[in-house]
Amino acid sequence: NNIHELDNLSICALRSSAVGQQIDHFEFDYSGQALTCKPETFTVRACKNASCSELITEPVTATLSPTNSATVNWLGGNVINFSGGQTTVSLRRTVAGSTTIGVSGSIPTTRPLSQTLCRIGSGGLSTAACTVSFADSGLVFDVPDGIANLPQQNITISAVRKDNSSLQCVPEFANVTRNVAFWSDYINPDANGRPVSWPVQVNNTNVGLNEANRQAVALTFNAQGQASFTVNYADAGQMQLNARYTGSSANDDAGLIMNGADQFIRRPLGLCIVT
Repeated sequence: NNIHELDNLSICALRSSAVGQQIDHFEFDYSGQALTCKPETFTVRACKNASCSELITEPVTATLSPTNSATVNWLGGNVINFSGGQTTVSLRRTVAGSTTIGVSGSIPTTRPLSQTLCRIGSGGLSTAACTVSFADSGLVFDVPDGIANLPQQNITISAVRKDNSSLQCVPEFANVTRNVAFWSDYINPDANGRPVSWPVQVNNTNVGLNEANRQAVALTFNAQGQASFTVNYADAGQMQLNARYTGSSANDDAGLIMNGADQFIRRPLGLCIVT
């Protein structure tokens, strides 16, 4: 008999079973410049250990929070299935404000007291970063992945705002030249893993690392509210390019702040082996 007694309390342990593989926690990565006129994309990882150096590569089912509503919804639904350790999901919020994201349930289950962690750009992981702010206007651009030290030309950047009728992105301004500040952040490897690196260049201008070192670049926006620019990065790795337009009284838009960001990867052209 496997019976244990404490005062008047008796406990009989009939049998025990081992707990199967559990997810240590989930992590979300995103740019941090979400807009109400377009979905925000997140990379979701199912972490096998506390440092997330190992992933759960077997099939995972996760229920995302919040649940879908009239103003906030996960594209494709809030229940996702993936394998290989990570996937991408998109969240749309049609009104300005904040939404807290997370995982409310999963198969395999997460360990007890597990917390979802989030990272904005090159920032640190935290639960606070899981509160995502959506703005009605911003800068939208997409820097394609490519080869190190090979400039990519004619990248389009759009200054947009939400149209209250269609809820789509429409031009904020057009047929003007505006100074847009750019800066970059290390994503992978991070600053600790890459203490020395070539700068990211926008239109042949070194834009600086981190927000404090942002550099203004004059861009000419056409009738559709779009401008083009060139990006070059001579090193290999994953970077985030950030952009910000700050309004002024001279342009009759004092108080307007428009942000944008996009991550991209640069890979070596090849490997040279010397014997």
